[in-house]
Amino acid sequence: KINVKKSIMSPFLISNLSTPEYEFIKYLDKSKKVLWWYKNADSGKKNFAIPYKNENQNNPFYVDFIIMYNNKKLALIDTKSGITIEIAKPKILGMRSYISKNRKISFGAIVSNVDSNNFKKSWVYFNGQDIKFFKDISKWKILRF
Repeated sequence: KINVKKSIMSPFLISNLSTPEYEFIKYLDKSKKVLWWYKNADSGKKNFAIPYKNENQNNPFYVDFIIMYNNKKLALIDTKSGITIEIAKPKILGMRSYISKNRKISFGAIVSNVDSNNFKKSWVYFNGQDIKFFKDISKWKILRF
């Protein structure tokens, strides 16, 4: 059990959180723009997944977080760091396609912290706008929740 303020699930019981996921939860709980958040599971038919293609094969992408802003708009966020950033390109393209067809979702991105050791710096995001910058985290935009 982790003490959180804005999880839509109460109590928030989860095992096997990655460090980026845990640190992002702390970031979400401090945000004045976030009404609630949901930590999605990594697999299973009962969990939310976005379809994406990788090497011409359809796959499910289980985004880490579904977030409701105070203005009632939804966001889909997946935390990444290190090697997981490098292999996420097909997933962000699948997310962009999914969001373009779903008006209820106003934002979707892969996020990472500039300081992947201590998570004391800015959270940055990549939403697929300019795919050539995907692997260059210095070109990602600052996340402002």
